[in-house]
Amino acid sequence: MSEAYSSRHMDILHEQIKITHLDIYQARFSIIYTIKSDRSAWHVPLIFDTMTDRYSENGEFKVWVDDKEVSVYKIPSSYENKESLRWMDSLDYHFSYPQNDVPNLIGLKYFEVRLSEGIHTIKVEYTALAGLNLRSSVKQFFYRYNLKPASYWRSFGSLDIEIDKTVLDGEYRVDFTGTDSIPQGPVSHWHFNQLPQDEFSITFTPRISKLAQIFRVIGVDGLTLIFSVLLIILHILLILKYRTAHPEKKYSPVVIIGSIFLPVIFCFIFMLSFSLMEWVIGEFASQAHGYTFLIFFIYPVLMPIYWIIMWLIDRNKKRRLHKPRIQ
Repeated sequence: MSEAYSSRHMDILHEQIKITHLDIYQARFSIIYTIKSDRSAWHVPLIFDTMTDRYSENGEFKVWVDDKEVSVYKIPSSYENKESLRWMDSLDYHFSYPQNDVPNLIGLKYFEVRLSEGIHTIKVEYTALAGLNLRSSVKQFFYRYNLKPASYWRSFGSLDIEIDKTVLDGEYRVDFTGTDSIPQGPVSHWHFNQLPQDEFSITFTPRISKLAQIFRVIGVDGLTLIFSVLLIILHILLILKYRTAHPEKKYSPVVIIGSIFLPVIFCFIFMLSFSLMEWVIGEFASQAHGYTFLIFFIYPVLMPIYWIIMWLIDRNKKRRLHKPRIQ
């Protein structure tokens, strides 16, 4: 989400941003500009950048000027070519931007307004789908809002931001002035006498069950380690039991069979731990993991090392059994 780009001949007296979360996956954005024009203009081109191409089906981008809806158009060029925005230079210099900071055309909305000299209101509404961060085991939903374009206007007054997160349950953060803040209550308000920063972001992590929280703390590596240690302990006990019963045997089949199959089981446990974690977390599991079957590539290294360790344990037990007892 982002501000509108517009004329250097107009002032933003006040801006109000209201963000209402409709559910976990979408939010309604309502932005109202109170502007002042020092001259009459029949065709003032305005650009609004939503910074996304992910919109709700029933949340199309709409604009009202002084309570009258105006038509919205697409930018007539390809976003891959940033130079294509230069066509706007011919629009009486209403659209201003640094040459090295041409915006990406994804999400740009173009409309023209007819303004008389004086104060006017411009209202923008749309419903955007949240972005997804899949870097952790639980999905994180986010929105970004770019305030920087407001600085391209002649002046900027005050800013009020309201966020309604009544329908959400989980960890919610908004970053202002470089720090994360955790809004208290279902509806939060902020007031600024100037633009606080170039961009702010909203992040939300859904609440998961207590069991899922425990599993998340343990992690896939922890789950693999716990199950593997239990199997290794069981294998060692079986090795010692067999050697006690057969102290004269040269080779222990328990050592051989276990050393071949336990590293395989370890690899399967590692793979299945991801599925177990995702099952416990439920619908909000990110399922963000790579090719877990690649763990089997360590088998040729893991198996001989494990075999040697188990063989040493068995040999030590055998020596102790053959050690003469002192009467």
